Amino acid sequence: MKLNEVALKAPAKMIERKRGATRGHNTADEKAFLDGIGTYGMHAHLSRREYVEKYMQTIPMRVKWGNIDKQEVLEHCKELLLKGGSKW
Repeated sequence: MKLNEVALKAPAKMIERKRGATRGHNTADEKAFLDGIGTYGMHAHLSRREYVEKYMQTIPMRVKWGNIDKQEVLEHCKELLLKGGSKW
């Protein structure tokens, strides 16, 4: 399979947009992305836990949050780590 033939497995919540929708990426979109982090590529190099931890490390470096509630996303990351346990 060629690289350009690989479709990312985005959560359904991320692609359920009505035709002509103009809203930007928002908190719900970011949380949906995080719900599937570590599952999008064919070759995940880290555990899902490690991907979430690395994402959390980048939060202070992100400048543009647009329609995304930074604090809510951070709380969601913490919930994912708690819910996932050590084997996630």
